[in-house]
Amino acid sequence: DCITIEAEIPGLSKDDVSVDLDGDVLSIIGNRQNVDTKDTKYIRRELKRSSFKRSFKLNGKLDLKGIKAEFENGLLNVKINKLEPEKPQKIKIL
Repeated sequence: DCITIEAEIPGLSKDDVSVDLDGDVLSIIGNRQNVDTKDTKYIRRELKRSSFKRSFKLNGKLDLKGIKAEFENGLLNVKINKLEPEKPQKIKIL
């Protein structure tokens, strides 16, 4: 009855994440705020500090007006309901 897109985005706040729909393309964009680390020295650092964008092409069988998104504790959930399939019409010809 629905499609769910789930994305783990640790280290970002709700203000750093954007979910946009342009026509039939859903985009998830994250902009990480750069932390000034000029005076900090690391032996090893494994945190990614860049922006990202993921796009998904949606088909015409989805309710694009009713998309819902929730972001909590670094987990983004986007739910898109499917449209009710049209029932074939019975037409009496004779």
